[in-house]
Amino acid sequence: MKPFRFLSFLLVALFITACGNQAKAPANKSIPTASLQPGDAMPAPTKMVASEVLPASVADLLESIPVPPDSQMDSGSSIPSDPDATSGSFRILSSADLATVVKFYETELPKQGWLLRYTDPNYPCGVRQYWKNDSIYLMLIFGYEDSSFYIHVQYNRVDAQSLNKYLADFPLPESSELVYSSTTSWEFYVLQDYKAVEAFYKQKLLDLHWAANGVLPQVEASCGDDDPDCGGGNGGCPSEAGLLPTPTFDLRQTISLLYSMPDTNEVQIDIIPHGDATRLYVSLTMKALSSVGLPEDVPIYTGAVLLYASPGTAEYTIDASVETVLTFYMNKLQEAGWAADGAAVETPGMSIQNWSKGSQKLSVMITTYQDGSMLVLDCSTCR
Repeated sequence: MKPFRFLSFLLVALFITACGNQAKAPANKSIPTASLQPGDAMPAPTKMVASEVLPASVADLLESIPVPPDSQMDSGSSIPSDPDATSGSFRILSSADLATVVKFYETELPKQGWLLRYTDPNYPCGVRQYWKNDSIYLMLIFGYEDSSFYIHVQYNRVDAQSLNKYLADFPLPESSELVYSSTTSWEFYVLQDYKAVEAFYKQKLLDLHWAANGVLPQVEASCGDDDPDCGGGNGGCPSEAGLLPTPTFDLRQTISLLYSMPDTNEVQIDIIPHGDATRLYVSLTMKALSSVGLPEDVPIYTGAVLLYASPGTAEYTIDASVETVLTFYMNKLQEAGWAADGAAVETPGMSIQNWSKGSQKLSVMITTYQDGSMLVLDCSTCR
């Protein structure tokens, strides 16, 4: 992570702690390395459409997930009570054996409306499965840790609108299924060979006049440091795991493409082989301030250099002192009708101030950075 990103996140965390605000962040997604088993049945994916209706509550749907016999929810994890939660994870501990538990879920989950999308065997020391119910995707990892068997459950509610909002013209290959969505990143599963997907994007984005910023260094696929994990057998797993199937890791290289859009935003496309199919990761880096959505009457300091932007947030470096930038924003925001919301948080070389105007909320964070200062404008009501 670049220094300014780390510093700004640290400032945001300090600000949230000091002011009692709550922030939500999507759960990190786990990128599987194993390929689809030849001959595995896979239903045809549903095409993503803008009018897709999301389930009213992830929590309600997750409560239907059964717990196998001889198993219990990990005391440190729980089903979310927030009906608006879109992603998260929890763990179930079990004294049953792997084969019995896998068979249990393959029998019980379809009764609750879940569809098995595909399986990645042999996830080191276990099996990984992907399930779908409407717009909810579920990843189940059956594995061992310190000789204890567990079921790790990771879920994500797909928001198709997020892609249409920021990448309305983004083309998708045929048979693309959206399986993960956050504000500025998306994952698709494409029933096409990854070389065909690469050719598709090089042609389509050329037609859209998006500027190619080159092919990023290829990433060598790997199945871990332990050779037994790559060659089959138990691979260091406890004896309770039994003899695991031979893994089918796909060692072909990931292809990463980088493009600049006409509005100067950047899109990175990671094309990952997965058997005869492709994992497609799309991530957006905002370079255009217009994409951020800050209130129009919030001024940008003259000469400020934009370093990072995301919906509702922009980071800048400024060739001026903290005191100079602070005075500028105190004067300009008050002139625009903004009112200071509570006392500022100040330490030597740093100032954090909340502002409000009607229903709008804005925080202005300024700190010393190299020979000048760093400015972070964060509008919580703009996201």
